[in-house]
Amino acid sequence: MPLTQGTFDFLFHHVVLPPKLPQEHGVPQERELHEYVLAVLQDYLSKSPSESRAGLNLTHGMLQNWLEIQKPAGPCEQALAQKLSDLRLDGAIALYIRAQNCGWIGFHDTTQKKVIFDAFEASPLAKDVLSAQGSLLRRFPGQSVAIPSDRLSEATFCSWLARDLTRLSTEVVDEMSPTSTKAGRTLPEERDTAHPGLVTECLMTQLLAFGKRNKWPSFEKHMHDETILRRAFPEDEGQLQFKNLMLYLVARLGLQATNMRPTVSADQLEIIRMKIARRTCKLQSAAYEFVAKQAHSTVRVILKALQDIQATIRKSDRVVVPQAFQHTSKDLQMSLKNCSEYLRNAMTRAPSQVQTSQFSRTYPAREPRNAHGLPTVQEDNLLTIFDCERWVENELGGWTNILTPSESLSSALASLFGDYYGRARAIYADNPEAVSIMVLTVLELWMALDQMCVRLCPLLADYSPEIPTNFLEPLLLSQRSQMERAYKVEDYIQKRHRDAGRYPSILQDLMPQCFGARYSDASQKHQQLRLRIEEHARRQVEKKRDEWSEKSVKHSNLLREAGRLGCEFYWSYDGYRRHSISCKKCSLERQAAGITINIHERPLPENETTMKAVVFEIDCPRWLAAWRDITWKMTQDLGRSGFSAGVAVEEDILRYSETRPFVTDLGQRLTIGSTAKSFLRTHYNGRSFSVRFDEVALPNGLRFKLLDKDSRIWITD
Repeated sequence: MPLTQGTFDFLFHHVVLPPKLPQEHGVPQERELHEYVLAVLQDYLSKSPSESRAGLNLTHGMLQNWLEIQKPAGPCEQALAQKLSDLRLDGAIALYIRAQNCGWIGFHDTTQKKVIFDAFEASPLAKDVLSAQGSLLRRFPGQSVAIPSDRLSEATFCSWLARDLTRLSTEVVDEMSPTSTKAGRTLPEERDTAHPGLVTECLMTQLLAFGKRNKWPSFEKHMHDETILRRAFPEDEGQLQFKNLMLYLVARLGLQATNMRPTVSADQLEIIRMKIARRTCKLQSAAYEFVAKQAHSTVRVILKALQDIQATIRKSDRVVVPQAFQHTSKDLQMSLKNCSEYLRNAMTRAPSQVQTSQFSRTYPAREPRNAHGLPTVQEDNLLTIFDCERWVENELGGWTNILTPSESLSSALASLFGDYYGRARAIYADNPEAVSIMVLTVLELWMALDQMCVRLCPLLADYSPEIPTNFLEPLLLSQRSQMERAYKVEDYIQKRHRDAGRYPSILQDLMPQCFGARYSDASQKHQQLRLRIEEHARRQVEKKRDEWSEKSVKHSNLLREAGRLGCEFYWSYDGYRRHSISCKKCSLERQAAGITINIHERPLPENETTMKAVVFEIDCPRWLAAWRDITWKMTQDLGRSGFSAGVAVEEDILRYSETRPFVTDLGQRLTIGSTAKSFLRTHYNGRSFSVRFDEVALPNGLRFKLLDKDSRIWITD
């Protein structure tokens, strides 16, 4: 049967199991997988020995029943009830109860005139897979019940069982669903699998009322998280048939892949070839002759395709060097047009007249100043660096005392700090004495900025200056004047430490009495900003509630209308009663299942202290951003040899979508980030119905820490 590229990729991932699997499940291609396996099984049946066809015919009928029962929105109740009543004729029926993560099989035992129902967990829990040492040992079936086959003649029994199985296939029960905790809220964990207890423990227990537990031998499978099966039980005819069929299926898929070149890559062809070789090696001489021929034929075709690909690559990369170059007599002639004057002067050896130019003594003025009276440091200009150092030594104190502190002055001083530090560090890198002068200069700039910021906001004096008192001890200062300057800086740092209160460091994560929270309490501007953000969030929640109400009503109406209808069937040309692909009931159920709603996340955290600190960071004062960045540069870039990366940065408050409209981005280096993802960037976004509103309107899920966004490291790590 012809395959589309999407269907082939789905088959490739689920049949061949390559090393790199997709990170999502393609439900729409499941039917194509079943149809392809059914087509291969029919071909396999036509070539297999007649004495081994009984079990395969049962499998063939079970796959046909699956296709007739299973629809995109879930099992068709009427079709399932009909197949249950016909189970004594068809022999077997299988069902995937998706919502309960459960496999369910019905088998008619003709010898004992009973029907056996098996239920088992389809996929293990993630914690069981991850905690297993090596492979995970699983036993099948989980539960098995045998009832008299006469019970299938009762229409009420078949209708009841079909109704319960259909409902369990689509209804999600919170108590059986896996959960995880984020931002203090327990949420459904869609990436994990549900507990199948509603089927294996509840429904199977109800079936016990009609029969008894079945005690036939179970079997075990050693499974990895990629579902690789090993030999875990003795060889028998059933397993031999299964392994031959799987080899035949992979071989047919490989043959199909060669016909889809070039959309199928060479890597995929090679993986299929290795899969065929591995399965052939497992079977050894137990492989049926027609299966072995198909496998060998496919391998030869794949090898031929790979060789052709390799030849094409080699041919395209080949560089052809010509053995002989084409040339004419003109190539040996050289024209010297317009050169006669130059040659004549050269041959006469007459002295040439040299035009001299006047030396211009113009040069830029030394010590240029900006609008704030601060020196400017130019790149690759050592004189401007010396001029800046001389200005800091002789004029910085007077400049600080004359001017009134302001945010613009603090920003200008921080800009001078950055320009000088960046250029001087590159030039002085291999000179310890010059580096010492640079450190002394930037410390004096920091002291001037700190004095200015304390005058702007006396609250800053309650907090540690962050510069250690022994920071200047390693400096190599050769002049007395330099030592006196260092003493003044050291004395100022010690005084700041003595005057500071018992408050948390400004360079620590958010906690009670942190600077941002206390500043917000005293700032009318930040209190109004908080009110604006909360009002915006309230309007967004009401808007989301209206959307949720509208979609909830639409979802309920679609299911109610579908519940009043029955599935549509028709009689096919081969005499079978088949489900219509244009069934209105199934169409309504698909529409209901397709209704989704994106979640809303609160822009601010629930914790009061954290909320105040976040509001402070959203509109951080310019002077504080400058002071904090320079202080961090001193302690981190100058005071430490390096840093180690910690937990990944998942969110930056300046880029967070819910607060972005209110952010004042100053280009600061330090801000706050989150070690946890926003709900909007997780798999929790985009919920299907039915869903409660408290599962749509979620609290803020970020965990805030102080962040160096340039280096992408956490300050406290």
